[in-house]
Amino acid sequence: RGLGDVYKRQIVPFLRRLGARRIDLFVLSHPDQDHVGGFEAVHQSVPVFRILDSGHAVPRASYGRFLARAEEDGIRWLAAADGDAITLDGTMIQVLGPPPHTGSGVQTDGTNESSLLLRTSIDRALVYLNTGDATVEEEVELLSRIEPATLQADVMKVGHHGSRTSTSAEFLAAVRPVLAVVSSGRRNRYGHPHPEVVRRLSEGGVPRLWRTDRDGTLCVEIDRRRGWRIAGEDKWVRSLPLARVLTSQRGEK
Repeated sequence: RGLGDVYKRQIVPFLRRLGARRIDLFVLSHPDQDHVGGFEAVHQSVPVFRILDSGHAVPRASYGRFLARAEEDGIRWLAAADGDAITLDGTMIQVLGPPPHTGSGVQTDGTNESSLLLRTSIDRALVYLNTGDATVEEEVELLSRIEPATLQADVMKVGHHGSRTSTSAEFLAAVRPVLAVVSSGRRNRYGHPHPEVVRRLSEGGVPRLWRTDRDGTLCVEIDRRRGWRIAGEDKWVRSLPLARVLTSQRGEK
């Protein structure tokens, strides 16, 4: 209930200010409570039409309620698989992981290892990598089967809210983001982002770090000709060369 209240106070008003009347695709990186718990509040105010889910089954009431509500309201549920791609209005969302063998079974220490890794290309103006709560182990596995250069992104969400168990130096060297974003609450009890991760970002040559606990909500503007910029700022950033944008995928959903 507490998490739902946060979404009602912050996320829902934000979506309304943007004029959102529906959500074409709701992505659940993995079914931990801090990721799935706000679905109900959002869906009640801004209807969700499709869900992309890692499909990692866990015996938790919150995830059961999430699936039940989706079925009750006839929301199309998509189980993401490595190599899948979804295209929406000039935006391509590509599933990079996890591989099938890490998305089955119940893990007693949580479901972070099953987090979806998504690479999103928006109008060829921005490449965004969302790592969810992926751990270093998942990063290593990804680097073992994907050419590192194809992981490059303009903007990267730092793994697991800035926990030191994610965002390895090797992974940063492959992604080479212009902007790294840490999603963490102000004065959060976990101390995110961890100082070690902040150090890795700095030593890895990441030009800019955005922390939601300190800098607030991040909004990025997209322009097909000029590239992207942080809302309210003057400087536009041109995206990666088109040759670096992944074009291969298993199939579209």
